[in-house]
Parts: sequence; structure tokens; C-alpha cells
Amino acid sequence: MSRRSFERAVRKNSKQLNQQRKKSGQSVVGNPGENIYKGRSLLFPIFLIGLAFLYLFMSTFLVQAPMTTWDWVTMLLYVLLAVIFMLRRPYIKISSNRIITTKGNRERSIGVDDIIKFRFEPGTVVIEHNSRGKRWVFTKLLNRYDTEAITERLMQFAKAHQITVETIDK
Repeated sequence: MSRRSFERAVRKNSKQLNQQRKKSGQSVVGNPGENIYKGRSLLFPIFLIGLAFLYLFMSTFLVQAPMTTWDWVTMLLYVLLAVIFMLRRPYIKISSNRIITTKGNRERSIGVDDIIKFRFEPGTVVIEHNSRGKRWVFTKLLNRYDTEAITERLMQFAKAHQITVETIDK
């Protein structure tokens, strides 16, 4: 059995196993060698809640007319949008030959060939790439990523694919 057919058989069997596990209510087993690191978006939800309170303040104190139903609906929709952004966690998924993340409500991925280099700073991981868009920045401060774990995994990834690594210690 060649490596390619073996990998195909493993994918097929893991797909069947995951379907069975899903039906029985167990957690789904991920692909081997694939790591997912989740963050938490805080800045934009805080901004939206601040905007909702600003709208409430302006509608209550700066306008002589009483608040209408639409004012309350607008304020509640800002708060609901903040909750949605708070619950949707940003992530970075590192597989054997691709890196996948969410950027601007879309899932973006880059292959090994598109990666120029990794730059690691305390609390920050930067992935510079050739594909469309700017470099990817994952920070502990902004999105609450576990940057130490991501750094360790990306070091292994870089070593396996001969990618340039730049480490900056402050």
C-alpha cells in the first residue's frame, strides 16, 4: 500500500468514525498533526458596547424628545452584535502544510510556498506571506492568543519546511 492510498484510507476511516462519534454525542477527533489555537476578541465588542452607551446617552440627554422604540432597538442591536463578536472566537489552525485563520469574517489559508518568514516577539507572532493581503499578526494583548504555544508549534513548522524565523527579545 503506497503512502498516498494509506493517507486516503485514513481520511476515509476518520470521516466515518467522526460521523459515528457525532451521532453518539461524542466530540469529533481532529486531523492528526493539526493544532487549533483559539483566542478571544475583546476590543471590538468593548467598542460596540461603548457605542451603544454613547447612543443611549445621546438619545437620553442631548435630545429633548423621549426615547422611541427605535432608539432602544438600535441600542440593543449594538449590544447583540457585541455579544456575537465576543462569542465568535478567532483561531489559528496549523496543519502539516497549511496555516488557516479567520480574517474579516472569512477563513483565510496560506500554504508553505506562500510563507516568507515568521517573526516572534514577546506576546506577538507575525506571519509574513506572499499571498493577497497584509501579514498576519496574532497578539496576546488584542485577541488573547496563547502566543507561547503558537510560537512553539510554528518553530516546528518552520523547521520542517525550512522557513526563515526571526526572534526578537525585548
